[in-house]
Amino acid sequence: MGPGLLASAVLLLALGGCARPMASATRDGGPSTQCEVGAVPAVRHLLYFGRNIPGGGVVGDSALRRFLAEDVAPRFPAGFTVWDATGHWKGASGLAETERTIVLMLLQTGGGNADSLARVVAHAYKQRFRQEAVLHERSVVCSTLE
Repeated sequence: MGPGLLASAVLLLALGGCARPMASATRDGGPSTQCEVGAVPAVRHLLYFGRNIPGGGVVGDSALRRFLAEDVAPRFPAGFTVWDATGHWKGASGLAETERTIVLMLLQTGGGNADSLARVVAHAYKQRFRQEAVLHERSVVCSTLE
């Protein structure tokens, strides 16, 4: 083991003691974790919406704004965050595709039905824009408003 690799291993071991407790979900889907003082457990949903439309065309900015206003905002009135990304994936056709992508972040604190609402939003996007799939990433986090 070289000196750089040894130093990296020592650093990882030292930082291991600084790790925060792992978060998990309760039986009803709500967040369950031990957060530091001032933070609350929350479930973070990331939905990845590809902008290419099968058969040609793309989901335009105005169509995306309309979707957010009609399908997301009423279901998540407390707010959400959207950002642009570039996605790369291989669909049912077997062909790899790179496309403009929108990432939608939803944060659920306490109980609630954000899991099912996130799935409804993903389904609405698939239907409206003839998408094969929407990636839904779910994680339990600790959150604070600073």
